[in-house]
Amino acid sequence: MSKSPPRCASKQIFIASCLCIFSSLFTPALAGSSFESCLLQEIQVAADHISAGEIKSKCQKATQFTSKPQTTEPELSSKEKNKRFTLTSYKANYVLPVTYNWDQDGRTMDARGEELDNEEVKFQLSFKVPIYKDLPILNADVYFGYTQLSLWQAYNRDVSSPFRETNYEPEIFIAAENNFDVLGFTNIQNSLGFTHQSNGQGGELSRSWNRIYLQMLFERGNFKWAIKPWWRIPESDKDNPLDAEGDDNPDIERFMGNFEWTGLYQWNDHNISFMVRNNLRSENRGAIELGWSFPITDNIRLYMQYFNGYGESLINYDTNTNRLGIGFELTDAL
Repeated sequence: MSKSPPRCASKQIFIASCLCIFSSLFTPALAGSSFESCLLQEIQVAADHISAGEIKSKCQKATQFTSKPQTTEPELSSKEKNKRFTLTSYKANYVLPVTYNWDQDGRTMDARGEELDNEEVKFQLSFKVPIYKDLPILNADVYFGYTQLSLWQAYNRDVSSPFRETNYEPEIFIAAENNFDVLGFTNIQNSLGFTHQSNGQGGELSRSWNRIYLQMLFERGNFKWAIKPWWRIPESDKDNPLDAEGDDNPDIERFMGNFEWTGLYQWNDHNISFMVRNNLRSENRGAIELGWSFPITDNIRLYMQYFNGYGESLINYDTNTNRLGIGFELTDAL
């Protein structure tokens, strides 16, 4: 008759077996591994005074076993990752509940010529979405961007508080990271894109244009700036102002220019921003926008904005605007 193993040895075998089962349940990669084989071998030859913990420790060292958990999510292929759309901010997102325009133009309301208030609400929504990441040729990303700027006669109850003007600007662009030094600044990103901007109206109030642009972003310390020249895609002339086809605003470049220069300086918790446009012609038309913001909560900044010049909105592209506003900024421009 065979002898039963000592009680102490039986206890070691039982504990070690439980360890094997536990390991196989929660770390599937260990099943059939050298660590498991080591446990079974050591159980058979271990002295009675050797504990199960000592056996486990010895096998861990021998097989270089690590107890890091295995991820249950399969590794995504590069093609699968490119299908994931992530919504992020693009240009500044803000709302100015109180603005005052010293140069309000009553012509821009509608064909009825209703009188406008100088006080308006102004807000902007802007986001971008990656369409394709890591282009193999250019080592760049493709994005869809969208920006919407609205001017709302919220306090003008005499004409039912209408939205006076809304500009819609969808675009598609390729952005590539860079690391090239120019005059002490580092060129960190370059973008090439196509943009369409319109006000969604018809007839004599219709405004729109299409452009191809190049934007170069530079950085040094707390200062970022971007230069954005563009080329307007030509349109045919209209035979009649009410025609649906043709150029709604053939002279828009005389007022909006051919480039935009933007910048942002961070001083402690304060952001100071600017935007400059100019047509570089003898009549010297363009615009300047100045902004100042600082945090009032973790996600909201108090924001003050001043705009002077042409092209604040498409309906006013040929009219000088002089506006000061105060409100809240959610994301900055750069």
